Amino acid sequence: MPYLYDELVRYCGSDAYPFHMPGHKRRLGQLKDPFSFDITEIDGFDNLHHAEGILLEAEKRAARLYGAEETHFLVNGSTAGILSAIGAATIAGGHLLMMRASHKAAYHAVAAGGLTAHYLAGTSGSAAPHIRLVGGCGNRAGSGDAEPGCAQADGLTEPGSLKMCESEKPGCARAAGQSEPDDRKAYGNTVQDHAQASGLSELDCGQPADPAEVERALAEDPRIQAVYITSPTYDGIVSDVRAIAEIAHQHGIPLIVDEAHGAHFGMHEIFPESSVKLGADLVIHSVHKTLPSLTQTALIHVQGKLVSRRRLREMLDIFQTSSPSYVLMASIDQCIRMLESQGRELFDRLAENLRWFYTAVADLSSISCIVTDDLSKILLRPAGHEAGELYDALRQTWHLQPEMLSRSYVLMLSSIGDDEEGFRRLSEALHQIDRSWSTAGSPPTVSKAAMPEGDRRKPVGIGEQEAQEARSAVTGPEAPREMAGSADRPAEHARSSSPEAVMTIRKAQDSAQERILFAEAAGRVSGEYLYLYPPGIPLIAPGERIPDDLPVRVRDLMEAGYAVEGADDHSLSSIWCVGQQEEGEKPERP
Repeated sequence: MPYLYDELVRYCGSDAYPFHMPGHKRRLGQLKDPFSFDITEIDGFDNLHHAEGILLEAEKRAARLYGAEETHFLVNGSTAGILSAIGAATIAGGHLLMMRASHKAAYHAVAAGGLTAHYLAGTSGSAAPHIRLVGGCGNRAGSGDAEPGCAQADGLTEPGSLKMCESEKPGCARAAGQSEPDDRKAYGNTVQDHAQASGLSELDCGQPADPAEVERALAEDPRIQAVYITSPTYDGIVSDVRAIAEIAHQHGIPLIVDEAHGAHFGMHEIFPESSVKLGADLVIHSVHKTLPSLTQTALIHVQGKLVSRRRLREMLDIFQTSSPSYVLMASIDQCIRMLESQGRELFDRLAENLRWFYTAVADLSSISCIVTDDLSKILLRPAGHEAGELYDALRQTWHLQPEMLSRSYVLMLSSIGDDEEGFRRLSEALHQIDRSWSTAGSPPTVSKAAMPEGDRRKPVGIGEQEAQEARSAVTGPEAPREMAGSADRPAEHARSSSPEAVMTIRKAQDSAQERILFAEAAGRVSGEYLYLYPPGIPLIAPGERIPDDLPVRVRDLMEAGYAVEGADDHSLSSIWCVGQQEEGEKPERP
């Protein structure tokens, strides 16, 4: 195996284009040789854990940019922010209301605090109003009549015909953190308009949190100390943060929003408003995901008085390294500086590139763009072909590296770090693939430097897909609430119940455990996590009873080339389970 540095140099010197994080896209940065300013806490450079000088001023700049009362730099990623936020908003042994489709860091926070998690399962089909389609109407430009109401029929094949929302100002649906169908007309048609399109009901987009479900849960259990949601999901589905914040505050508890994938929200009219301005008490942003900052950099913003800021600082002391990297902190500060001085120009350019791209691909026949609340997340859905075929063609033939492969589509992340060439390369590749598929041929090959070998593809990881595999409902306009089976397993044969939470995560981890064959583990209480990464949402968590079909579904995923992580035994021949003498009954609700 080559040394990592040598492989990085080789890869980054190739023509591979990054439609993945980090948001600087290896081109939009303002740092020189990192070794030249990699220092420790020497005189004049402050201390992140006791900021009162240059670092405090840097954090205040970030707070001003986002409109926060207080902001802290995170050098251990949003993971440290999530751990700190949940730790600050709850007490040991307390109760947290959280989306089941949450990042594994939230589960780790639950375990660390010995918390009891109450899950928001989501509502079947609730993502539908947040989704529109561009292209994939089954007709190529000039080939005849397009399907009524499709993007092609609406004249979107003409350059410049896509128009941005003219009313996206404070108070409009987008600014309120919601998705209004009329706002999306320029980018395609609602899912409902295409409900009869083949396979559309099987889209595995994430689901937003349901305010009504939040209200019911809080009314039923006064022990809950905080609400934790993810908005946007990995694929850009936004929850009604304002409504959920109001509900939480009516019950006297804070709302924590994992907005890791929305650090760019509020920066331009085409994007939803930031949760910082929608009533959330704690908001976590991964600036490295969608903005020009180095991997591992993030922010946590604080609003209001429902969370003790002193306790939050204590949690940050615990979960952040005592040797914070000045290279990473400088990267955050330079990112803020760039947004202050060039933000409007950079985001205007991104908006124009996205406008051009969605117009250019409106004539595709066998590939659709799934447009969610976040236009920068380009979701490509093939018709008549597996999503993996599209992923492999983009990566291996056209040297365009996607962010992630889902069961039904491929995710390409765009940002202000992308240039016009990147969007044109993607459009060209999609048109070439579309033409080859339309003539029943194979995607053409080109003579270019080989892409690096390794994992064939990233695992399924779009928002609620993992929750479907474990607890939550399958998505789609008319999909029944049920467990998701494998792609070829009829829905009626899938289990309809959620995994039973027999004990808290902490108790399961502290209990005596035994390793047993995974194929024989159905019905036992798991002692460890299983999850697909990214974004790291558990299929099963410690303390949950393993569903009968989970071993088969995990085997199917692994045979399909996906990496199921979290288990001590990487081959997943075996799994650690709570000893049978330790198993108890599910805790009773008051």
